[in-house]
Amino acid sequence: MAPGEHHAVDVERLVSLMETTLSSQSFSMCPDSCIFPTPNILLRHSRKAYTPTAFSIGPLHHRKAYLKRTEKIKHKYLQNLVSRTGVALKDLIGTVAKIEADARKHYAEYIDFRPEELVKILVLDGCFLIEFFRKYRMKDNLGPEDDDPVFTMSCMFQHLSHDLILLENQIPWIVLDHLFNLTRDPQNRQGTSNACSSINRTSSDDTSLVGLVLEFFHHILPGGDSKKLQVKTGQPKSRHILELLRDLLISDSITTGQGNCENSWPPIPSATELETAGVTLRKSSSLGLDISFKNGVLEVSQITIQEVTEALFRNIISFEQCSQKCLPVFTSYAILLDNLINTPEDVDRLSKKGIVDNWLNPEDATKFFNKLYHDAYVKEFYYPKLCSDVKRYYRKSWPSWRASLVRNYFSTPWVVASTFAAIFLLVLTFLQTLYSVKGDPPKGPK
Repeated sequence: MAPGEHHAVDVERLVSLMETTLSSQSFSMCPDSCIFPTPNILLRHSRKAYTPTAFSIGPLHHRKAYLKRTEKIKHKYLQNLVSRTGVALKDLIGTVAKIEADARKHYAEYIDFRPEELVKILVLDGCFLIEFFRKYRMKDNLGPEDDDPVFTMSCMFQHLSHDLILLENQIPWIVLDHLFNLTRDPQNRQGTSNACSSINRTSSDDTSLVGLVLEFFHHILPGGDSKKLQVKTGQPKSRHILELLRDLLISDSITTGQGNCENSWPPIPSATELETAGVTLRKSSSLGLDISFKNGVLEVSQITIQEVTEALFRNIISFEQCSQKCLPVFTSYAILLDNLINTPEDVDRLSKKGIVDNWLNPEDATKFFNKLYHDAYVKEFYYPKLCSDVKRYYRKSWPSWRASLVRNYFSTPWVVASTFAAIFLLVLTFLQTLYSVKGDPPKGPK
C-alpha cells in the first residue's frame, strides 16, 4: 500500500471469518486427556529431563530423526512376540484399531497421524514394551548367545529407564492392557473386554502387567524396597505408566484431609538445622512419599538420587501441573525435600542416616533438589500438619540446648571422658578450697 492510501475494512466479511473461527475452536480440554506436552515454563529448567534420548514411545516424538535408530529393535521385539505367543499380527492390529479413537483422546495435543498410522505406532511401541518387560523379568536366564542390544549394551537400560517415564513419551494404558491380555499365557489370559479401560487395581503379582512394570522401575522409586508397593483400590485409574508410578507412591494418609491453601504452611528448617535443634532424622520403614514427625523424630522414606531421578520427579510434577483433576501431592513432596536440603552438608547428613542413597556428588544432589519444583504452581500443600509440628518443636529452647550440649561435650567417648575429667577436677578444686578456708579461719585482733 502506497503512503497515503487507505482501503476500507470489510467489516461484515471480517465478522463472518472470525465467527467461523470461533465456532470451530474448542476451548475445553477432553476429560480423557492425560498425555501432555511439557509446559515451556518447566521445560526451560532442564530440557533433557523431558526429552527422549533413544526411544520414541507413542506419536509425539515419532518423527524425530535421531530416534529412528532404535525402530529396528522394536520391530525385532514385535517379531519375537508374535513368534513366541503364536498370536497373529492381524489380531494385534485389529485389537488396537478398535480402541484407536479412545486412545487418541488420551493425548491433549492434536495428533497429526491418520488412524492407520496411529494404530501402527501404538501396536509397534506397545508390543515392544510388553515384550521388553517380560524379557527383563527373565533376564537372568538369558544365554550368551542372545544378541539383543537392549540387554548386551549397558547404556540401553539407562536410556529406557529415562525414556519410558517421560510425560510426552507415553502410550495409553488401555493399549498396553489389550495387547498384554492378548499375548499372555492362555491359562492366565483374561478377556480384553473386561480389562479395556484400566489397570487391575488389586493385582501386582509377577504375572500382571503392573507387576512387570514395577519390577523394572522399582529401583528408581522413593521408598527403599519399592517392590512391596501395592496398587491401591478406590483411586482414579492410572492411564499410563508415569501415572501408575505416581499412584504407587501416594498413600491414603497423605491425600485424606491434608490439603491446605497456598502459602499457608511454614517451611521447615534444613536437615542440619533440625539436627542442631535436637530433631532426630531417621530412615522410615514405610514406602512411597510417607513422611512422619513424632516426639522429635522425623522419619523419611529412603530416596535414591541418580541420573534418572530428575527425569522421574520433573515429569510427575509436570503431569500434576497439566492434569485437571490431579492433586499436587508429588509437588508437595518435592517442596518438602527442598526445605530439608539446602547445602551439601544436608545431603551428607541424610546419607549417613540412610534416608538419601546418593549416586551423585553432594553438590549436584543439592542443586537437583533446590531447582526441582521451580515455576510449579501449588494451590494445595499436602504436608501442612507435619510442617507445623516440626516448626513448633524447632522453636523450643530445651531440645536445641540439649542437642548443642551433646554435640559439643558428648559427641565421642574421648570427649565424654575429657568432659567428666574436667568436671571431676573442678569439683576437687572447689572442695580443696572449701576445706582450706574452714581449716584455717582468719585471725581476729588480739
